Amino acid sequence: MEANELRFRAIAAGAGIPLAIGVGTTIVETSEDTAGAYLMTRSTLAPRSIVPPHVHRVETQSVVVLSGTIGAWVAGEHKILEAGGCFQRPPGLAHSIFNPTDKPASFLEITAPARPFEDYMRRLSAWNDAHTARPEAVAELAATCGITFLQEQLADIRTTYGLTS
Repeated sequence: MEANELRFRAIAAGAGIPLAIGVGTTIVETSEDTAGAYLMTRSTLAPRSIVPPHVHRVETQSVVVLSGTIGAWVAGEHKILEAGGCFQRPPGLAHSIFNPTDKPASFLEITAPARPFEDYMRRLSAWNDAHTARPEAVAELAATCGITFLQEQLADIRTTYGLTS
C-alpha cells in the first residue's frame, strides 16, 4: 500500500492477527496497513517473565503499558512502569522488557520501521505454532532481521527481579 492509499482504520479490542509468541501477542497494524512506517502489536507478559535482552539494528520501539506493571531494562538502566506509562527505545541500544509481578501485564508496542521486525515476529510465530523453533535457528532468524540477542544480561535481570521465565 502506498502512503497516498492509506485510509482510516478502526481496530476493535481483541482484533488483529494472533501470533504464537508468549502468552498472547497480536499484530494490530501491519507494515502493509501503514505503508511500512510502523508495526503495532499488543502483547501480554506472564507473571515473572522476561523478553530476553536484545538489540535492534534499525528499529525504534515505543511501548505503552496497558495494564499491570512492566519493567524496562535499556542499556543497563532499569525502570518500572504502571498502566499508562510509556517508554521508547532507539535502535542500537540493548533492551529487555519484563513483568516483575505475580499478575499478567499487557502493553502496546509500536516498531518503526515495520518490515524487518514484522518478518521476524511472523516467522517465529509460525515456528512456535509448528513446535519447530530451535534456539540456534531463532538466533539466526533474528540476525537476518537485524536483531542480536544478549544472553549475558539475562541472568542478572532475572535475579534482580525474581523472574522465572
